[in-house]
Amino acid sequence: MKKIAFFVFVLLVLSVFAMTPGVDPLADDTTVLGLKADTLKESLQWYEKSYQNVVKQQWTEAIRNSSAAIAINPNLTPAYVNRAWAYIETGLFSKAIEDCNKAIEIDNNSAAAFNNRGLAYSKLGEDKEAIMNYRKACELGVDVACDNFKEKAGYFPSEEMNFLLNKSVEGLSAGNYGLAVDFSTQALEIEENNEHFLSIRCGAKANLGLFDEAEKDCLQAIKINPDFAMAYNNYGSVLEKKGAGMLAIIYYEISCRLGSNPGCENNKRLLDN
Repeated sequence: MKKIAFFVFVLLVLSVFAMTPGVDPLADDTTVLGLKADTLKESLQWYEKSYQNVVKQQWTEAIRNSSAAIAINPNLTPAYVNRAWAYIETGLFSKAIEDCNKAIEIDNNSAAAFNNRGLAYSKLGEDKEAIMNYRKACELGVDVACDNFKEKAGYFPSEEMNFLLNKSVEGLSAGNYGLAVDFSTQALEIEENNEHFLSIRCGAKANLGLFDEAEKDCLQAIKINPDFAMAYNNYGSVLEKKGAGMLAIIYYEISCRLGSNPGCENNKRLLDN
């Protein structure tokens, strides 16, 4: 992984030279990425030494040589990634996170930086942060990050929304409303405008007596998808629990007309009463 990162960086440097009219990439006085060519080459040489240290698990030397590369070129992303890796292996987890933060600040598509930051957070027992970083690294194409995510979460990122949906529905159906709220909230942190999870959380919060919060979720779900039957049914439940039975009938009827059996049943129940 790190070897690939190194060669990608070198190719990027060479491509910048190639795209600059009249630039000789071998000339020591050439300036690219804000550095003289000879300075850039020197920073890459120190980086390559640090990479070899990592391969040989020479962590102190990896830190030293990465630091030398960074001193010459403070924008050399792979050097921060390497040093972070070495910091993790020597138990310096907070310093590893600092280096990963810097690498991501320079290149927010640095998959290795996200993966290493996830590992550092994991070592600190901050599993939520670890999972978030592993997810991002996995999305950027690092297979080991996908495996790291599954080790923490119990499923792959590609399975995450289905897992959370099943758990949310399971909690709601079993009357474990707190669990339904927890899982639907996790999903909404990933995809904030998902009408399914907003509606589930609305129903769960209504049963917990959190009517204002429930109403907000259901109305947001309806705004996102005006044809989503569950949102109208669950909003009807909120209104009914608040004592607005006549208004609840209207929303149950809308839900019924959109094909929701619970909406039809609730509408009939209130009309019969």
